[in-house]
Amino acid sequence: CGVRSGRDGDKFAAAGLTRAPASKIATPLVTESPVNLECRVTQVLELGSHHMFLAEIVAVDVEESLLDGSGKHCLDRAELIHYTHGEYFAQGEKL
Repeated sequence: CGVRSGRDGDKFAAAGLTRAPASKIATPLVTESPVNLECRVTQVLELGSHHMFLAEIVAVDVEESLLDGSGKHCLDRAELIHYTHGEYFAQGEKL
């Protein structure tokens, strides 16, 4: 979803995802995501072929099963993946 504009289509529908209301900003959260960050853009840097957005995190929503007894995130339980340069990767082990 991060390498194509959503101007001309509904990315949520195309990916089979569900919108949920955010608590602090006017943008949807992804219901199926175990972690949602609400961010307010503070600066946009023009870097030639692309732009880099700097943002302040204003709210965090984490699935209860990903927290330990003290409220610490246990992201190894989330089985996270990320997309880089056309390929998907699993989250690695703790270093």
